[in-house]
Amino acid sequence: MALINVVLTTYNRPSFLMEALRAILNQSFSDFKLYILDNGSDIRTKTILRSLKDKRIQTIENESNSLEFINEAFKLIDSKYMILTHDDDIMETDFLSSQIDLLEADSDINLIACQINLINENSICLNKIRPRLIKTKTWDKGEYLKDYFFRGNIIPCPTIIFRSDFIRKNQLKYDWGVGPATDFHLLLKANSFEGKMVLNKKALYRYRVHSNQASEINRISLEFKAKKEIINLLKKIDMSKYIDSYISASNGIILNVLLEGFIRKKISLLVFKQNIKKLIKNHNLKINRYTVYWSLIGFFRGLKNRI
Repeated sequence: MALINVVLTTYNRPSFLMEALRAILNQSFSDFKLYILDNGSDIRTKTILRSLKDKRIQTIENESNSLEFINEAFKLIDSKYMILTHDDDIMETDFLSSQIDLLEADSDINLIACQINLINENSICLNKIRPRLIKTKTWDKGEYLKDYFFRGNIIPCPTIIFRSDFIRKNQLKYDWGVGPATDFHLLLKANSFEGKMVLNKKALYRYRVHSNQASEINRISLEFKAKKEIINLLKKIDMSKYIDSYISASNGIILNVLLEGFIRKKISLLVFKQNIKKLIKNHNLKINRYTVYWSLIGFFRGLKNRI
């Protein structure tokens, strides 16, 4: 039995898939099983997968593309650890070894992630490390939400290595019914149990940025849609006292995106006004430390990126 199961989901990205696979198979740490979840890909992807000869690889095919199929990863936990990662990103050679060393040294860590180094569609490094960290971050039970208030959801999900016993005990998986808040929802639920979540300050993973990724308007829409489900979760995990702060921080993040987008002329004045009215009428917008903080961040980011 391998020490870790690496689960790679793929769907019609043959131009990136081989690069992702090569990075996994060339890890300095080799005691892993690689499961590839082919989520209904066409013949181009299937041809690549059928050409693979490494004995550590097992491919599981789905007939059609389905979000729920991704949760098969959380059933593949016959090893000590599990990671669910992307088919268009690239692990650094020592990604697994560095992260597993930290997990092995501290049994209280339920999951560990790391900083990401952004790359473009041509795999060129953009020299942008995200999130910005001075030192490795550790969150004990219930602490991650408090960081969200001033930093947003900063854990890059495709870098997370879970302790399999933690998944099994708490029946963790993605709840696709919550919509755009799926990643954040999972992290809040994970942080509601005893133990630590860790974000390594080392950038051990190259995350690909696509030209068709979420626009400012989409980001605002996603934040609006996420609120209801996150509020419901906070009630379930006995964190109702933080609901008002969460709503204010979420409103602040929307203001941040609006201001930056408007200053950079990516959002029209009409769209800006419409969303401000929506915040006031439907989302209890208040002037407080969260909304002021995020508004200032958006204002200065807008000026910086416009120059």
